[in-house]
Amino acid sequence: MEQEAMSEIGNIILNSCVGTLANLFEHELRGSLPVHHIGSSEDILSATGGQAGAVVLMLQIDFILETYQIHGDVAFILDFSALADLQAQVDRFLANIANRG
Repeated sequence: MEQEAMSEIGNIILNSCVGTLANLFEHELRGSLPVHHIGSSEDILSATGGQAGAVVLMLQIDFILETYQIHGDVAFILDFSALADLQAQVDRFLANIANRG
């Protein structure tokens, strides 16, 4: 049950992050469903089928509830085409900001 709850929280966080980026970039972003793993970063990345040379963006999350403190990380594993697309979108976003000022 804990793993299902963490997967659902991960899905909410993922959708929030991707949705926010898509709104900022005014461009659709795609991804896969999140997977919940517990272990060392090396174990987790190998279990998720991380490709050699893939880029990993990390997001650290701390949930503090009245009786619980939950710490975790969300890893966005990007292949080279996804990384190139993300870089292009960030460059376009920054150029638009520079042109407005």
